[in-house]
Amino acid sequence: PKFSGVQTPPPGQGRALSITLGHMDDRGTLFEGDPVPLPATTPRGMALYALSAGRRAEVRHAEGYEHFVAFIEGRAQDPSPLASDISRLVEFIQRNSLDILADPALSSSATRFLGNSIALLHGDARWYAFEDGTTLVGNR
Repeated sequence: PKFSGVQTPPPGQGRALSITLGHMDDRGTLFEGDPVPLPATTPRGMALYALSAGRRAEVRHAEGYEHFVAFIEGRAQDPSPLASDISRLVEFIQRNSLDILADPALSSSATRFLGNSIALLHGDARWYAFEDGTTLVGNR
């Protein structure tokens, strides 16, 4: 299958957002399950081989997107339809890109929301974190 994902640059190396193409709260379900922290970091270019009693935890619903949800609601929009419609979400991000990129915390939060949306729509997608601070959600 074709790769789908979103990747962020390491901290301090720009604020660009690059796109390659349910949590219950008072607004309803946005993403599957409860939000959790990003997975442990993995060195780039290395394979992990280890004997263990269980599988490494797979993160499909990363926490940290609340600031972006408040931003969406501040624009009198409902975040639920954006969470499940990548086209509408990307259009919203494009329309508001100057405000989003001007605030590093909001940009990071928007990236988490977009990544969670990709994971929601692609059953085999999960989050990855790397030692250099880069995060990725995708199916590889």
